Amino acid sequence: MTPPRRDRAAGAPLNPDLQRSLRRAVQVGVLVFLRPPVEADRGEFVALRQSSKRHLARWEPLPQPGFDPFGDDAFERELRFHRRKDSRRLLICRRADGAIVGRIGLGAIIRGDLQQCFIGYWIGKRHTGKGYMTEALCLAIQYAFETLGLHRVEVNIQPDNFASRRVAEKAGLRLEGYSLRYLRIGGRWADHERWAVTREEWPPEATA
Repeated sequence: MTPPRRDRAAGAPLNPDLQRSLRRAVQVGVLVFLRPPVEADRGEFVALRQSSKRHLARWEPLPQPGFDPFGDDAFERELRFHRRKDSRRLLICRRADGAIVGRIGLGAIIRGDLQQCFIGYWIGKRHTGKGYMTEALCLAIQYAFETLGLHRVEVNIQPDNFASRRVAEKAGLRLEGYSLRYLRIGGRWADHERWAVTREEWPPEATA
């Protein structure tokens, strides 16, 4: 019989739910791991979105009429986009217990001579400031380069979203440019900074 998997930090056996969650992971870090969403995640995902509504709403596009970005509609969108060939949607799960703490998405995956994707991310309000998002972004970039075989990753961030800017900088992306009126957020066209990294620059410590 195979012995139960143990948490390296605590030395205790992992609970069965966490083991199942880790088996679906595409990237595993020290603090968090990334895995695709499944139907069983619906309740936890929606609860996290709802509890973080005030924290997230100011940075997100206005929804189409009849679409609830903090309810079941949001979770259905995650499932639908993950099934597309040009997109991956991954839940950010806490390594200690498997709890969902946020989501990171790789979108507009372009092949051919570009080999690029855009990454977008968010984290629940109560999980900020713990290093989860920075590690999740590093894991997603590694996934883009090593698993998907992409060459370039881009992240677009509103200049006053200081938390997201810090995450991008700590993850090793460079500030590449400034896009005027790039995306409509909250009903207005918002400027964005363009952060990027290419395969040759990854991982950051290897090119320093």
